[in-house]
Amino acid sequence: IVKVKIPFRNHPVIISQGNHGPYSHLLIREGRDLTYSVDFALPSGTEVVASASGLVIDCCDDTIDYYLGMDLERGKNTPSNYISILREDGIVLHYQHFERGSITRLGIKLCDEIKEDTPIGKTGLSGWIGPTLHLHFMVYPSEGDRIITVPVKFFGYNGPLNHMELPSIK
Repeated sequence: IVKVKIPFRNHPVIISQGNHGPYSHLLIREGRDLTYSVDFALPSGTEVVASASGLVIDCCDDTIDYYLGMDLERGKNTPSNYISILREDGIVLHYQHFERGSITRLGIKLCDEIKEDTPIGKTGLSGWIGPTLHLHFMVYPSEGDRIITVPVKFFGYNGPLNHMELPSIK
């Protein structure tokens, strides 16, 4: 289990899709398993902060595409604004659904060192949003093109992360 800080401040922790979620937190295809992803329900424009220190290994914040529906095939093919940060231990922290331009406005670019709790962008309409605006967050070992998410625990949050245990699901 990877332990990190909550990637935002001044908002309650509300999870709209947890681990093993029925919409997109599943095995998408060989080498892409999003099972242990977490979607935090947040309003558009919420400041996102780095959950841990690391090196920016990938980012994009120039797409204007988004999809609010529930079709997996359409959703998984809608490009999103995102940032990926590699920790020293080889774990990648990936944040998705950023407002267009919010990463580059902060001056963040590839190979930048980011310190824990540093602002890295703002939530917005990009990628597959579904019915609830959110920040998609996942962690996985750096293994080339493979994305196989691993369980995460957030400091200061003791609530459920498994989708079927979420209060809004019952």
